[in-house]
Amino acid sequence: MARQKQDEEDEVTGPNNTLDGLLRKLNDGDAVNTFGHKAQGYFADLRRAAKRRGGAVKGKITITLDIRMGADGYGLTTPEMTTKPIPEPAMTESMVYFDEDGDVNGKPIPKQATIYEVKNGKGPAAKDAPAPETKAM
Repeated sequence: MARQKQDEEDEVTGPNNTLDGLLRKLNDGDAVNTFGHKAQGYFADLRRAAKRRGGAVKGKITITLDIRMGADGYGLTTPEMTTKPIPEPAMTESMVYFDEDGDVNGKPIPKQATIYEVKNGKGPAAKDAPAPETKAM
């Protein structure tokens, strides 16, 4: 009778000799369900981050099982799942245009340099820029 009950449990929880079987037995099956929901949310966050960045994003999930095993085979296990935080993308340099009053404009003012010109010291804004200071040594 005990073997039949064990076989019925195995059909629901998986074989006893696998990590999957162990995870499904922890906290009466709640641990694997909780881990599954956490992982699903984490995968969704990774996908959103990758979409925002337009490229791949690395993630990491760690499942830790603290185990205390007695000589008689009785084990106590505390499961824990952690995820590596998804780093926020670094802010990038932006080019903004200001008029004479200091207002920000969405479009370039005529004769104002582009970001390429500013970085390379060319264009109308470059000739108005102060010369770099040099110090005598």
